[in-house]
Amino acid sequence: MPAPYVKVYLMKSRKCIAKAKTAPARRTLDPLYQQQLTFREDYRQCILQVSVAQPAASTRPTSRTPLTANPQPKPKLKPNRQPTTDNNNNNPPTKRRSSSGATTDA
Repeated sequence: MPAPYVKVYLMKSRKCIAKAKTAPARRTLDPLYQQQLTFREDYRQCILQVSVAQPAASTRPTSRTPLTANPQPKPKLKPNRQPTTDNNNNNPPTKRRSSSGATTDA
């Protein structure tokens, strides 16, 4: 069950000058926030922006998520490579080492 909370921003000319948030309301589908949030900044000529948020979903499995003993692996996709038809061959030749250690042009 999500634990929503209220975020309050004190905005002055589209810039946040202060922010506060309530404690999360846990184990309820009808949250009631009766908390006092105080700001020390001057509130004149400001806008109070209020939004309800909830923490990001956890990636951990919960008791409601069924676990499988042997999950099927995802198939690996090979990159789709197109053959190049470069007739100009502007690339310099690569050098390879032979078994004796000498370098030769490929």
